[in-house]
Amino acid sequence: MAYGFILKQTDVIELQIVIEGALTELDSSLSSKQLSPIIRRSLMEKQQTLMRIKEILKTN
Repeated sequence: MAYGFILKQTDVIELQIVIEGALTELDSSLSSKQLSPIIRRSLMEKQQTLMRIKEILKTN
């Protein structure tokens, strides 16, 4: 089942800014050597999800 929604251009810009900030924080967290493998994997999955959303926002 597909869901659709309409975003105003300002909403898209705000989302892109928030996503960039989150990706920066994730990069910083992932650089820590003290992360357990489970936490590292979870953060990497979140990073990949955010990158997919970022690409979707770019193309739409």
